[in-house]
Amino acid sequence: MRWLATGVLAVTLLTAGLTGQSDSGTFVIRNVRVFDGETVAERQTVVIGEGRITAVGSAVSAPAGALEIPGTGRTLLPGLMDAHIHLPIFSLTTTAALQQSLAFGVTTTVVMAAAPSQFASRLKEIEAADAPDLAALLSAGTAATAPGGHPTQMGGPGFSTLTAPGEAAAFVAARIAEGSDFIKIIHDDTNAAYGRTLPTLSEATVAALASAAHHRGAWPSHTSEQNSRR
Repeated sequence: MRWLATGVLAVTLLTAGLTGQSDSGTFVIRNVRVFDGETVAERQTVVIGEGRITAVGSAVSAPAGALEIPGTGRTLLPGLMDAHIHLPIFSLTTTAALQQSLAFGVTTTVVMAAAPSQFASRLKEIEAADAPDLAALLSAGTAATAPGGHPTQMGGPGFSTLTAPGEAAAFVAARIAEGSDFIKIIHDDTNAAYGRTLPTLSEATVAALASAAHHRGAWPSHTSEQNSRR
């Protein structure tokens, strides 16, 4: 789990560059308030080595040579997650966007669609590298939709669509082969959001996609345009 610190201590200090400045590759935050998502503990010592939290408590020791960071008046908490983003795929803007996310305390981002496959491959490269100065990345790859359905009306390169339940297993297999972390299913005619009706997947096809995703151990994300805009 990635963590961030509020107050004077910047998020980037906890996630980039510190291990190279200590003799042992470890740093320690002293006298910091820790919120683990459920409870708050005051005046804690947190030891971090090789990008992982190795010890938390009121009386823990750190290896000799560890970089000391004062935590008085600051709070350490699990990094925030942005569960629905879309990223530009050009290397400089993609990197800048993930750096900006981290600067604002978002340590994990979820790309809810990335099509076609060549765009998804760029995101998978970033995800695999897991650079410490960028927010971590999970991606869905190509979203499941009907021919002419959302988001095909937005233009851009074409991507695979589905017309029947029998195509679901192959679609899911292709997304997993591309490296998708989960399967995004779009079931929305967009009429409520935009006042126009577009083709959408049948309920039988949605069910087949969910079944295929579960069978392959993937997580299906069933979304509509209305929900995704919230």
